[in-house]
Amino acid sequence: MTLVLADRVKEVTTTAGSGDITLAGGFAAFQTFANGIGNGNTTYYAIENGAAWEVGLGTYTSSSNTLSRDTILQSSNSDSLLVLDGIATVFCSYVADKSVFINDVNQMDLQSRSGIKFQDASLSNSGMFFNDMTVSGAPTFQPFNGQPITMLRTDSGNFFHAYVDDAFDRTISLHTDANASPRWTLGLKNSPSNNIEAPSFGYVYGEDGQAGLVANSINSVTIDSSASFVVTHNGDAVLVASAVTGVHVNEVLTATQAIKTPLESNTDATTVSFDMDEANLHTVQLGGNRTLAVTNTDPGQRFTLRLHQDTTGSRTVTWWNTINWAGGSAPTLTTTPSKVDLISFICVSGSVYDGFVTAQNI
Repeated sequence: MTLVLADRVKEVTTTAGSGDITLAGGFAAFQTFANGIGNGNTTYYAIENGAAWEVGLGTYTSSSNTLSRDTILQSSNSDSLLVLDGIATVFCSYVADKSVFINDVNQMDLQSRSGIKFQDASLSNSGMFFNDMTVSGAPTFQPFNGQPITMLRTDSGNFFHAYVDDAFDRTISLHTDANASPRWTLGLKNSPSNNIEAPSFGYVYGEDGQAGLVANSINSVTIDSSASFVVTHNGDAVLVASAVTGVHVNEVLTATQAIKTPLESNTDATTVSFDMDEANLHTVQLGGNRTLAVTNTDPGQRFTLRLHQDTTGSRTVTWWNTINWAGGSAPTLTTTPSKVDLISFICVSGSVYDGFVTAQNI
């Protein structure tokens, strides 16, 4: 069933009552409903029956040559069905309540309606095409039947441009590059003149495995599932964080409050291995003479070992190789039961360390 409007469609009827109208032709210069509207289609109609009148929506059926009176829009009978009597004229009408037209200042006039629904239609050359549409007030878009508003492109480019029409024309746009795993970009560009140009500053973006925030070409924040979290300022990567390589600050770090690191408590064993990815301060209570080792150190890293004698005391340690000790020799530990020595190190290279005593007999 299709809504059809056609020019010069008019017939007479002698149908009585308020039911369907049987059409009888009668006007040589006009089309019949059969020719102008067609079987099974709906149309807006008007009926004149003496001084009475009716405007509505009806359906034409060719087998009975009838027009149903499905919906009454207005009538002289208090907007209800007329009870026809005698000869009446029926014609196709462009109903004012349903009309859309260009007014005297070349604007589309929707007759102050609260909403217009475009069903099963495309905003394209094959459907409805708007070259330029201006809306005053605050329009509300309410998709039909709860469906999403869909904006469709056939190639890469922007889905919308929004800007203040002034001397600057700074434009907010939503862009896609149309790849198999597309990157979307939402942010600012200089103007709307190029509809395939992506935002170039003040934008956010995302793609499979990566997202970011870009202030301009030299200031950005990027997180990548296969790489690192990177903060770039004035072209320099000032912060690089990775689950593999750790956190690196490549400029001077200034803290307004204390930077607190954990005290890592290690389990006593024949060989005690201190993991420097876990902390820079380690403690262990020695339950016997032990061999000490370190792992995962980086050049420039400074760390301290807190060696705690148990209640027996007299525990000694064997240090790992390649330690350059202050004074030329390894320190002698305090052997008094329950006492603590603090021994510190600086990693010089991947396997070379400077070692020195921070405090003993604590």
